[in-house]
Order: sequence, then structure tokens, then C-alpha cells
Amino acid sequence: LQRSTRFVPPFAPAFRALLNETWAQDELSEQQKIEISNQLADAALAGGDVALGMEVRGLSLFHQKKPAGAMLSQAIAMGGKAPELLFTRALAVRTAGKDPNFEQLMWKLLAEHPLYDEGYSALFRYYADSDVGSIEDALKVMSTWLMADPQSVPARLIEASVDAQTGQTHEAEMRFDQLFGEDPDDPEILDGVRGFYAREGRVDDFVAKLEAYCAKHPQDTIVVATLVNTYADQKRIADASRLIDGTRIAVGNDADLLYSIAQLY
Repeated sequence: LQRSTRFVPPFAPAFRALLNETWAQDELSEQQKIEISNQLADAALAGGDVALGMEVRGLSLFHQKKPAGAMLSQAIAMGGKAPELLFTRALAVRTAGKDPNFEQLMWKLLAEHPLYDEGYSALFRYYADSDVGSIEDALKVMSTWLMADPQSVPARLIEASVDAQTGQTHEAEMRFDQLFGEDPDDPEILDGVRGFYAREGRVDDFVAKLEAYCAKHPQDTIVVATLVNTYADQKRIADASRLIDGTRIAVGNDADLLYSIAQLY
């Protein structure tokens, strides 16, 4: 990432990723994080991207929980159009409770960037809060999301969860099963499927699903790890050990997979 921030013109995604990575590091003091953020902003400005430099300074303020809306709005006025910038600006100016301005900014963002999953997810959660929205508002977000991107995994997971919460258990299970069948080792999908079966009191069915999959795909260490953790939650230590040992044999001499398996012991 550091090397990517030296490109001219500046490569904005690298700046955002490095800044977010910096603020996620607990071992750094806040002052160190601010200094690194300022260096990134200076590098963006030196590379000729004024909007990005202002965005980085605004993001730093946002992470410091200081007013950042004005700086981020300036970045937009200078030509910044990235969905991440528009999203953070909307979050930065949001007020507690129902906020029509936030709603307007979010709908504008989604109109300009109709494939931006994070924006839909945030607006769905906002409307799902009964203090500020309604289920009808939330469902409008979901339907707009799915119309824009029918294959969006986060949108389809929400759709399945809504079915489950509204008593359409069979439809929910079909949606979760389809998602699992398409991409079984996607952690987001695994979490969604596991949550569904747990809420339905059918953890054994979840275990059976993973066991059947692992029997055919013993080298899929992500699904194996999920099943091992589920066994551990059920205090089925012998089953967990058996699965790990079998997977270790199945992966052969693949160093990366052997390392993944070693983490499960």
C-alpha cells in the first residue's frame, strides 16, 4: 500500500485503504495516526489531487470523531466523486434520530453509484430502526438494491433474513441454500446460513449441511474451520479432532492449506 501512494497521479483507493488501516492499528497512538494521515494528505496534494488531499484530511477528522462534514464537502466541491467519499460525508453530517438530510444524501449517493453495497446496507439499517423509519422504507431500499444488482450477496442475504423474520421460513431457507451452493466458503454467506439455522433452533441441520459438503470438498479449509468451530460450540471435541486430522491428510503437502489447518488445533 505504501508504494501505491507514490503513484502520480495519486491512486485514491490506496490512500483510503492505508488511512483506514492506520486508524485500525491499536498499537499506534492517536497522534501518530494523525501524523500519518497528514503525510498522506500532503502526498495527495503533492501529486496534484487536491480533492483527495481534502478527503484524506476529512477522513482523519472523521476517525478522530471531530466535525468532518465541511472538509469532506470541500473535497466533493473540488471534484471528488468516489462513493466512499460521498458515503463518509453523509455519515459525518448525520444527526441523531430521523435525519431527512442524511436520507437525501444517501439516496443521491445510490442514484450516482447504484452498485455501492455499503451505502444500501447503511440506509437499510437506518430505516429498519423503528425510531426513524419503517419496514416499508427498509424494504424499498432492499428492492432498489436488488433491482440495481440482482446478484449482490449482501442484498440477497438481507432478503433471506427479511423472509425469516417475517415468518417465510421456507423461502428464507431456499435463499440461504442457494447462496451457500453458489459460494460455500464466502464467510459472509456462512455467517448468514449459520445464523438462520441457529435462530430456527436447527443447528444440527446446519452441521449436517457442512458435513455433507466437507465430505466432498475436504480441502475447503474455510468451511472446515466453520464446522470445527460449530463442533467446539457443541462440545463435540472428538468430531472436531477427527475432521481436522482428515483435512490435514486431504491437503497433502500444500503449505498454505497446512498452515490454515494448523490454526485449528
